[in-house]
Amino acid sequence: MAMMDARRAEFDWAGEDFDKLPEKFQGLGFSECEARAGLVRLKTILSRDLNNKAYRWIGFEFTPKKVAMECAAGNAADRVAAAKMLLAIAELCPGMAKEQIYMYVAGELEMFAKIDRNTLELAHELDLSERELSEARLQAQRLAGQIEKVMGELARERERNTALASRIKNLEGMGTELLEEEIIHHLEMNNGEIDVCKFAAGRKLAPARVGEMLDSLSKQGAVERIG
Repeated sequence: MAMMDARRAEFDWAGEDFDKLPEKFQGLGFSECEARAGLVRLKTILSRDLNNKAYRWIGFEFTPKKVAMECAAGNAADRVAAAKMLLAIAELCPGMAKEQIYMYVAGELEMFAKIDRNTLELAHELDLSERELSEARLQAQRLAGQIEKVMGELARERERNTALASRIKNLEGMGTELLEEEIIHHLEMNNGEIDVCKFAAGRKLAPARVGEMLDSLSKQGAVERIG
């Protein structure tokens, strides 16, 4: 039976033409070949590090009864390449357990299909996330516009409140008794005449309040209003 893990798989074979293996595999492009009594090793180097040490490679190890395949530090593309090489070797080596090999390759293909499905699902999720993010940006822009509008209204309301507060302050800027005294004094100094608007402006008062006070003084008999 085939024994498999993430990086290694073993297959049964009858060991036919064992001594001729290096010669058979010359056309498969292996970069390393080691042969000694009862053992043949083949290796294709995919990448080396800065110290020239191989860290990605596909290798096959032959003994008279087993064929082992290794894919070191392999990604999906490396494992596809390893599966293709395994099929090519199986065609050149009579007596290999092809049923085991086909089951292994089928399992690899299923794994690759799953990766593709997961990739598509992830891409779909990312696409949804992008759309959701785009919608969120639009909502944020609309909200920012609404906030700007509300802030403008608040600023205008503050201006109105400030003006109203100033008006109230002007209206209440002088106490009633003091205002009465001011009006009477003004009338005494100006032969009983008063320009309400000018009098109010000089004291930062509302003309209406001055007029109301004149009416009150007239009713009290403190001043006599003519006309």
